[in-house]
Amino acid sequence: MKSLEKLSSFSDHLIEFLFLGACGLLVITLLLTSADVIMRYFFNNPIMGAGEISENCLFFMTFLSTAWLQKREKHINIDLLVVHLKPRTRAVVNSIVSIACALICLIITWYGGEVTWREFQNNEHFSTLLGLPKAPIHIFIPVGCFLLFIQFLLKTYEFLASRQHLRVE
Repeated sequence: MKSLEKLSSFSDHLIEFLFLGACGLLVITLLLTSADVIMRYFFNNPIMGAGEISENCLFFMTFLSTAWLQKREKHINIDLLVVHLKPRTRAVVNSIVSIACALICLIITWYGGEVTWREFQNNEHFSTLLGLPKAPIHIFIPVGCFLLFIQFLLKTYEFLASRQHLRVE
């Protein structure tokens, strides 16, 4: 129980930090895109690589913020049928869905880590204007999915604990 609280606390601090990073990237993307538009249309001199940098920032923002969204239950939740179930049954269904999501996140984490490691070993780069290395960009996939995995595990625990609480009453 104590270790679960420590994991939850550490995870909370980490996802808050990463979410703030995603917010910073959003500001950078906004400023860079605005500057590129101004330079392109008013001075006929676009910022080289601005589109590529903005694309990567959007990619980073996705994986930096997913665990934060899950923690606050802001992800899409299709509960058309689940809301009509009894509370105990709803807790069981939500637990099963959460476990399935956790497993999917774990698979993506594992595979994403393998791909990123292979890209790092082979020193692979994108075939774009800037030719950025792939591994430092793709590392956000396993990191973000692992943090999302932890959030789904914590959410599963909450569902199961609520089911036990409902059983007592």
